[in-house]
This record gives sequence, structure tokens and C-alpha cells, in this order.
Amino acid sequence: MKGLRDVPSVELARLRDALHVGLVSAPLTRPGLDALGLRRLADRAAVFAGLPRDAALTLIEAVLDERADPPPAIELVWSGPEGRSGWASPTADVVRQLFDRAERSVLLAGYSFDHGAEILAPLHDAMTKRGATVDVYLDVETAGRDVTDLDAYVRNEVGRFLSAEWPWTPKPAVFVDPRTAARARAGQHASMHAKCVVVDERWALVGSANFTNRGQTRNIEVGAVIDDIAFARAVVSQFRSATRSGVFRPWLDGEEGEGERRG
Repeated sequence: MKGLRDVPSVELARLRDALHVGLVSAPLTRPGLDALGLRRLADRAAVFAGLPRDAALTLIEAVLDERADPPPAIELVWSGPEGRSGWASPTADVVRQLFDRAERSVLLAGYSFDHGAEILAPLHDAMTKRGATVDVYLDVETAGRDVTDLDAYVRNEVGRFLSAEWPWTPKPAVFVDPRTAARARAGQHASMHAKCVVVDERWALVGSANFTNRGQTRNIEVGAVIDDIAFARAVVSQFRSATRSGVFRPWLDGEEGEGERRG
């Protein structure tokens, strides 16, 4: 049975209006739809077979409502040189624009960082000038064989990240997957390898670029920035769920609590 996918919305709206004013009666039939000049709908009369007027109207309204929601806006993002016909947005520009846009919240997950005083400065502005909360999900290098206190090691690594890449106050919340620091048997080591930004639970950048000078400007990297509330909230929910489940642990640096964890 053919569905309604390729039936123009204008025809569905005409049928809805015709049902409302009694120009056509339900159950809808092919001859009745033909008489209204709705030929594509006439070919799909079986969709409405046996439906009373209210049920047919509910079906039509549901299809029209779904079509009224704009599809997600997706923009190609690229680092490094492009061909002459390239049209992607530069990664560094997109990251800066996202940070500049933040009003309420930013989730930032990255495997590697450098030049933080430059790359992350607009994010610090979002915190201090607009009150946005910032959560950073960070990878930590594997501890050496001589490390006996893994918590102290992670606290120190978080402190080093904040000192090197976030030379301001206030500090963001920092979350670490302790497995990234722990030494494991061969083939079992894990990394926090995600690279993404979610702003105000609406805009999400997901791609291959680290938050480094090379990753943002010189390496060949590809990503997508997606303007879609449902997708952005799904990404945030995924990280928050993993945090609640203990996959990630929250930490403070030495400046703001002598290494105590955020509760």
C-alpha cells in the first residue's frame, strides 16, 4: 500500500478543509477524492480505508504537524586545506562561533588540548559574561608504573590541564574516566576519545578534530555542526547518564579545593 510521503502538503490541507466543511464524507473513497481533484490522494485512498471522519482528520493533522517541524540544519566542518570547490566551514571558526553563542551551558569533550588561552578564551567569556556553565570531559594519560595513588595522579593531571589550558578563574567542571589513567593489561586500555561541543542543548559539533592548534587549523579533520534540540539533548544526556553511572568522575583542581572532587 502506498503511503502519504510524496503527497504534497497542500493536497492534505485541502482534504482536511473539505472534511471539516462536509465537501467530502468519510470513510474516504477513491471516487470521492477524485471528485475533489485530489488525484495523488485518490491513488492512496486505501490509507484511509474504513476510517471515520475524526480518525481521518487526526491522521492528516499528524502528517502535517510532522512536516511543519523543520529538519535539522547540518553544516559541514573542515580543518586543513581544501580544494578549489570546497565550501565547508573552518573548524576553528565554528568552535569560536559556538562558544560566542553560548548563553546557558556548554558541554566540551576532547581527547587533546593545547593553545587553550586562545582556543578556549571565548568559552571563558561565556562563563564570566553570560553565566554559562561549562562541563569539560577530559582524557588523562596512563599513569606510570611507579604511581600508587591513582586519585592523586588524576587530580594532578586535571590541575595540569587547568593550569596550562585554562589560565583563568572561574574554572569549569572537569570530568574524567578513571580507566584512561589506569594501567591495564595489553589490549584493554581505554581513552576518552570523543571530540564534541554542545551549546545550550541546541547546537552540537561532532567531529574528528581535537582542541589543538593542529586539529583546529592544519590537520585534515571533518565534522558536522547540527542545529537540532533533540540531538543536542541526546548527546548531553548520554554524558550525564555515564557520569551518574560512575563512568566519569567529577574533579576540582588544586586552586579550588586542594584536589577535592566535585559533588
